[in-house]
Amino acid sequence: MFLSKNKTPRGRYYVYYFDENGKRKSVTTGSPYKNEALTFLIAFANKVKENNSTVPSPRPLRNFSDLEQNVISYVSNNLRKGTVSIYKNTFKSFLKIIGDKFLNQISIKDIELYKSFRLKEVTPSTCNIDLSTLKSIFNIGLKFGWCIHNPVKGISKLRISQKDRLSMSDDEVSKLLLAAKENPLMYNLILLGLNTGCRLNEILNLQWKDIDLNERVIHIRNKDNFKTKTGKTRQIPINNKLKGIINQMMIENGNIFKLYNLDGYLFSKSVNKLISRSFITHKFKYYIRKAELPEKFHFHCLRHTFITNCIKKGINVNYVQMLAGHSELKTTLNYTHIGIEDLKRAILAVD
Repeated sequence: MFLSKNKTPRGRYYVYYFDENGKRKSVTTGSPYKNEALTFLIAFANKVKENNSTVPSPRPLRNFSDLEQNVISYVSNNLRKGTVSIYKNTFKSFLKIIGDKFLNQISIKDIELYKSFRLKEVTPSTCNIDLSTLKSIFNIGLKFGWCIHNPVKGISKLRISQKDRLSMSDDEVSKLLLAAKENPLMYNLILLGLNTGCRLNEILNLQWKDIDLNERVIHIRNKDNFKTKTGKTRQIPINNKLKGIINQMMIENGNIFKLYNLDGYLFSKSVNKLISRSFITHKFKYYIRKAELPEKFHFHCLRHTFITNCIKKGINVNYVQMLAGHSELKTTLNYTHIGIEDLKRAILAVD
């Protein structure tokens, strides 16, 4: 396998190689520059070795901005919309700080410089997300032969102190429900969050066809305009309390059950129209303040509360993992909140 350049002005370099039948073939590097042609040659050789194949790998890209166009196209077809936004923001911040450098010239020093500058703009947690995203960007580039190295490999993330995952006590839940009683939409939405542990987006995308009262199951599944966080579907059993909540939502005046469009959403401001996430988060904060509860509480705390209560009631942690839709058990364990009162009861039991 070797390089050779066309003997013409601005001629391109070609990679010449032999296929499995011993026949000589060639593929253009698409570049008149030797350093770029060598980049292509290395990527091509690695791809052939990896796949045990002589199918040419894609042409290596020149600049970081070229990588952006290709990676965003790839992740848009394979990842959730929110994740794609993270990739776009990471590209934007990297170009702003480091500039549109040649891919083969981006070094570990550049990544460390990027990390130090980002720390002046964002929290350490966000900076770590940036680093993870950058690492994925270059890994995608390596996968398709768009670049030949990953400068983020070996870069240490920032050490972050563990934060408490906020869970609400029974008394705090009672105060919140009392404050939200005046608003049926928010009241039922809060109850559903407390009794399913669903993420807000999962609740807002629930349709009546996802509710099976005969089998007493709620289906959390992917749809054309919605993907679950892990990409996996799950089922949540409907207990008596949850069944009562859903039945109440279906009852109109005089205990008459309404007929629902199965494609309609459980929570909507108008027929079959999704409520925005921001609308709910602002309303939730309003009722937190009305109930005179700490400002630290947000809607996701309902999920923390559900998982914590499941653990405290002795439900097998593997079952809790499935109910919560966590891909790893350690995530479920991180959501448990064992308070001082629980520890006191444990000690008294031993005494």
